[in-house]
Amino acid sequence: MLAKNKRDGRPDRLGLETGEQVMRWWLGENPKQVTFDDLEKEGNT
Repeated sequence: MLAKNKRDGRPDRLGLETGEQVMRWWLGENPKQVTFDDLEKEGNT
């Protein structure tokens, strides 16, 4: 999606650069909220 939009010259209004960012935007996730990955990195599993 991101690569196609870039090839087609469509502006990136949301500033999304990765598939993960697209998924979080699509699901309406707040990037400031704690994720399971964050907990694993901290060793709090």
